[in-house]
Amino acid sequence: MKSRGYDRPLSELTFATIGNRVYFQHDDGTWEGDLRPDQLVLCEVLDLEPLRQRIAEGTRRDEALAGKVERRRGALGSKPVLAGTWVPVDTVRRYLAAGHSADDVLEAFPMLTIDDVEAVWRETVA
Repeated sequence: MKSRGYDRPLSELTFATIGNRVYFQHDDGTWEGDLRPDQLVLCEVLDLEPLRQRIAEGTRRDEALAGKVERRRGALGSKPVLAGTWVPVDTVRRYLAAGHSADDVLEAFPMLTIDDVEAVWRETVA
C-alpha cells in the first residue's frame, strides 16, 4: 500500500473482508478487489482509540528506573536489561561498540533515556 501513496495504510484506508478476500476503499469511494456487480460492502468502523490508550499506558516506563540495570527472572533468560524495559544491556553495548552514538541508540530504542545509555557505558568501562 505504501507503493500506492498511502503513508499510513492502516489508519488512512477503509478495509473490508468477504470470506478470505481483503478489499480496500479509495479516497473517491470506489473499492479495489473482485466484487461482483450485485455485491456491496457494509462498513463497520472500529474505534481504536481505547486500544491505543491501553497500549500507551502499558508501555509507559517509571522515570525512576532510567539509568538502572536489572535482571528479572523469566525476562530474556535473566540477562541484564535496562530497568523497566525488555532492552538487553548487551544490545546497547553492541551498538556503542560498533561506533554508534548515544543519539543513534536513543533513536533505535525510543523508550530509553540518556541515563540508560550512560549506565551501559559505565557498566562496560567497569
